[in-house]
Amino acid sequence: MRNDALRVVSMLAASSNNVFTRTQAASAGLDRRQVRRLIDTEVLHEPWPGILIALPPGGDPTWRQLCTGSTRKGAVASHRAAGRLHRLDGLESCGLIETSAEGGTPRLAGVVQHHASSLPRCDLVTVQGVRCTGIARTLTDLGSVASIETVERAFDDAVRRGTNPRWLRDTAERLRRPGVAGPLVLLSLVDAFERRGTVRGSWFERLLELALQHPELDDLVIQHRLERSDGTHVATFDLALPDAKLAIEAHSRKHHFTEADESSDEFRDHEASVLDWDVMYIGYIATRRPEQALRMVLDRARSRRALLAERTSS
Repeated sequence: MRNDALRVVSMLAASSNNVFTRTQAASAGLDRRQVRRLIDTEVLHEPWPGILIALPPGGDPTWRQLCTGSTRKGAVASHRAAGRLHRLDGLESCGLIETSAEGGTPRLAGVVQHHASSLPRCDLVTVQGVRCTGIARTLTDLGSVASIETVERAFDDAVRRGTNPRWLRDTAERLRRPGVAGPLVLLSLVDAFERRGTVRGSWFERLLELALQHPELDDLVIQHRLERSDGTHVATFDLALPDAKLAIEAHSRKHHFTEADESSDEFRDHEASVLDWDVMYIGYIATRRPEQALRMVLDRARSRRALLAERTSS
């Protein structure tokens, strides 16, 4: 009998992320006593009444399995959980199980549940076997539960990956309601993007940008494009002070760390120096000591401005 029950479990476990319901188990021939025995022997886990997860030997349910289980009663993964499913920057390690549903759904312990006035099909996708909100809807909802910095980080990542800001704006406008913060947060980010015309190359650049708040650095430009007099492209710098001809690169292990990256950086820096530009690198540790990063850039900027002024006057 146990072997028969295990065969049924194996069959049901072929469903999304090894998650199924007691109703499906009964339809496949498992009675309540068999299900109970399989739970007691840790073959199955029942995180919420009626939701069953097939476990690996000696294992625990994964976040994705729990996320799948939380959506088996008509809800969809949303907000921060959807951000993790989409692997948006800053949300990859979020441990929350968060869902949205239009109608009433059972209360699930440990799940952050939201009531949605509407969840049209255009806002929904399936990612890693979990039904969830798409990127535009996720970013729109995110501002109602997370900090502006979290949404901005995810927004920059989505745009870098090719998400159309027009789609984001249209979604936020459609979902705009009095008293709902999320759409307004996203609209402000789209507005800022349209003014700048670009997003940062990484969130590290944003941390460095925040560390360099000073009246003498008000002209700091993100993703500055350096061109020769004939308009050909030389380099695009993370940050730059054009009047000082000073480029600032956010130097991290993720970027500029392989031999190929270093070779590319050296060639770019040489080309920039020909145009009388100076390039400085600031590592991630400097953002932990913003006063140090600020002092380093101020010293370099003052030196560059003095040098350029001297050359102009001579």
